[in-house]
Amino acid sequence: MDAIAHYRAAARLRPDDHVVWGEMGNVLWTMQRWPEAAYALEGAATLLIRAGELRAANELVPAVGRIDRQAAYRIERLLWDASQRQPG
Repeated sequence: MDAIAHYRAAARLRPDDHVVWGEMGNVLWTMQRWPEAAYALEGAATLLIRAGELRAANELVPAVGRIDRQAAYRIERLLWDASQRQPG
């Protein structure tokens, strides 16, 4: 079983774990499997936003934008929406 198969299995077991999705995205990035990398990194960012980790999610936007501008836009939109809901 290769690394990606392990990450996919981990994502099935822990679908809400941003670390699993982020690391899978990093491995896919290294393998230059761009669409899959963008999907995994967008997933990680979405989970981070849900957890209130907006700064960490924002740090993924430039990398995702290099390979999938639409995915980066979706992350930016979620970040904006989340920031509007935060107090203060």
